[in-house]
Amino acid sequence: FQAGHFEAIVTNPPYGLRVGRGLNFGRFYAAFLDQAATVLKPGGRVAILVLKRGPFRKALRQNRAFTRLHTREVQIGGVSPGLFILERRAVSSQ
Repeated sequence: FQAGHFEAIVTNPPYGLRVGRGLNFGRFYAAFLDQAATVLKPGGRVAILVLKRGPFRKALRQNRAFTRLHTREVQIGGVSPGLFILERRAVSSQ
């Protein structure tokens, strides 16, 4: 997709319970955030369910493209992922 194509992304990626057991979640979340930053318009939002909160928070700290607006724990099928709502920051001219 072209840069700045979307206004929102809603996703529920693998938790690693059944699918993705061998997945490096730090790299996965970093790559996701990089790509989301590319395809989202400034001010666009991401809603993502995350079970591996530590690796996600680390990837989010390293990716300066987003502001975290909200986090909430939810109950889904016996697991408690975090729901993160992020906003794409305006593109810097620097």
